[in-house]
Amino acid sequence: MTRDTNKNSRLPYIEPTIRTIAGFFITTIGVLLYTYNDHRLLWLSMLLFISLNLFQSGFSRWCLMEIILKRFGLRSELDEIRTLSRHLRESAARQAGHMDTLNLLSEAVLELSPDGLILNASDGWRRLSRRSPAPGEASQTPLLDYVMTDDAAIVTHMLKEITGSGKRVLRVRFRLAGGSREERWVEGRFMLDRHNAGNVRIKGVLRDVTETQRKERQIHRMAMHDALTGLPNRTLLENRMNQAMAHARRYDLHVGILFIDLDNFKQVNDTHGHQYGDRLLIRVSHILGNKLRASDTLARWGGDEFVVLLPDLTDPAGGMRTVATNLMLALDNELRGEGVESAITLSIGAASYPQDADNAAALLSLADKALYFAKSQGRNNVQVYNSLREAHPHLAEADISARFCSIDRAPHQQKNHQPVSCADKRRRESNG
Repeated sequence: MTRDTNKNSRLPYIEPTIRTIAGFFITTIGVLLYTYNDHRLLWLSMLLFISLNLFQSGFSRWCLMEIILKRFGLRSELDEIRTLSRHLRESAARQAGHMDTLNLLSEAVLELSPDGLILNASDGWRRLSRRSPAPGEASQTPLLDYVMTDDAAIVTHMLKEITGSGKRVLRVRFRLAGGSREERWVEGRFMLDRHNAGNVRIKGVLRDVTETQRKERQIHRMAMHDALTGLPNRTLLENRMNQAMAHARRYDLHVGILFIDLDNFKQVNDTHGHQYGDRLLIRVSHILGNKLRASDTLARWGGDEFVVLLPDLTDPAGGMRTVATNLMLALDNELRGEGVESAITLSIGAASYPQDADNAAALLSLADKALYFAKSQGRNNVQVYNSLREAHPHLAEADISARFCSIDRAPHQQKNHQPVSCADKRRRESNG
């Protein structure tokens, strides 16, 4: 089959081939007429003219018959072929220009099939994926081959969502697979394209957000953790307490809270300076943390105070007292024989859910009350609130306050406040 000799054209040169066949056929007829007809010369001249033009047009772009047709203002098939070839060359040049522009961007531009095969990709994708595919590989490789296994479900859901719901733009964030130990995060915006000759395509733009992800994590950690010790702060502690209490309600378990204060820390801090005090706080946090379960939470409440969250307890009073005693012994063993640090001991107050309170704020309040009772008993001891309630009736005031706090945090309950006055006092005043 003869093809267009112009290298920039991809259109097959089909019409002149048909002319060549027709020319050969007519020439054969001419030979027969010359052999068996008296008008041989006339027929031969006419057929030779036609056949030669057909043969010639099949192998070149010049044709005498085409010139004659143009004289009468007619367009030939060759004109149509040339026009179409020119349009194709111009379209290919425009597409190449667009790709050159996209290759200048740091973002990666992808064209995907509905099932996630990469059909076209800019040079930015090669830089982003850090892979150099072999020729033709990019059009055969699924996008999931470049995605970390843990994040494959995110990309799969995106493909189903965008093809199923027809949403205009979807934004996803996932990690790219690779040999590097450092996680490489990318953020992609994908849209459905139905305007390509009826074919459905997914177009996407991806950019590297590794540094953005790192900073977001750092900001989140700073918002949820203590800057000095790295322990969870009050906000994260309350979140975990709420989760632990919800789990305890579901499985009929208990949650314990230990409120811890470092005895004599102020004197040590004033004597040796704040830097020494900071190092001591960090060291104490390590000692206490090493004696807890992976499911427990050690948080810094502020200053020299810490809080321990003990979820999933079956015997709250015994469990809290055992953990508190182990923490006191561990700190004493670590700091023993080190001079002034040996003066640091622990006073601990404990309260449990749901025996003592049914929300985080009330539970912390009661554990704090038990802590200060422990300090009033000479420090370096542990006091469990539930055991103190009957032995020390004055703690009932704290219990009432905690219960009011619990009611205030329950929006479905109606709260009415009644002023309390002393009848004996009014009677004494009237008698006086």
